[in-house]
Amino acid sequence: MKILLWMLTAVLLAGAAVMAGEWVTGVVKRVDTANAKVTVKHDEIKDLEMPPMTMVFTLKDPKWIEQLKPGLEIRFQAKDLGGGKLEIEALETTTY
Repeated sequence: MKILLWMLTAVLLAGAAVMAGEWVTGVVKRVDTANAKVTVKHDEIKDLEMPPMTMVFTLKDPKWIEQLKPGLEIRFQAKDLGGGKLEIEALETTTY
């Protein structure tokens, strides 16, 4: 029983690490308050096999839009929702 619990814990922790994604640095270029979308010029996103570029992301939490403005440096984790849609899952501002 202990071995089974240990194995289950290991699998859950490994899954959580994969789901968390990597932190990526970027600069906000445009903020679409009405649609809770932000255009970000970002560094490479290895998890998504995406080179550095500028693109639009939706926000997991629409309230985050209140702290974003063009020129703001951010760190974020992104998730591919499919169909060409990407979402910022976690967000930190790096300039104050």
